[in-house]
Amino acid sequence: AGIIKSSGRVMAVFCLPGSLGAAKTGIKIILNEAGHVLKHGRE
Repeated sequence: AGIIKSSGRVMAVFCLPGSLGAAKTGIKIILNEAGHVLKHGRE
């Protein structure tokens, strides 16, 4: 995972595992924490 800052925008980038079940679990975790991650990325 990482943060990209470009042209005043902040984007979070994540790598997910290849298996479908693990990717679904990862997406749930990311969506639950996205606001928190982007808040800190803007600091």
